[in-house]
Amino acid sequence: MSGSEFVELRFRCCGNSLWEEATVGVSVMRLGVDGIPDTRNAWEDRNNNGLFDSGDYINPDKISYFNSADWAVYFTYAQRTSTSLMYGFNLK
Repeated sequence: MSGSEFVELRFRCCGNSLWEEATVGVSVMRLGVDGIPDTRNAWEDRNNNGLFDSGDYINPDKISYFNSADWAVYFTYAQRTSTSLMYGFNLK
């Protein structure tokens, strides 16, 4: 399995001209992993020695799942000052 099957990237953006020489844009991005198994409470330590050894097992009924994601919002502005010069900035 490749990493792209686990990591999800969602990206949405829109832009609009303010006037003939200037443009603004907004972008929203989510980079996340969904369905991460949490096995911390699923370990059955039968001899209570704190080590995972023979006889111990992971109880699948006690596995829970969680998500982890980062969100980012970008604001963009660009302007043309002449036919040969354009400038802009991004704010995250």
